[in-house]
Amino acid sequence: MQYKWSDILDIAIDLHDAYPEIDPQWISFPDLHSKICSLENFDDDPSEF
Repeated sequence: MQYKWSDILDIAIDLHDAYPEIDPQWISFPDLHSKICSLENFDDDPSEF
């Protein structure tokens, strides 16, 4: 399943699985954006967010 920006729950689950050591409360927006765009199932325009 390919994710779009609106698939918030799926993105959050994949981020937790891919980066369990990162506390989402303390990640910067540019780092979060980069990590979301690098997820295998993410398939949306990075500049749309």
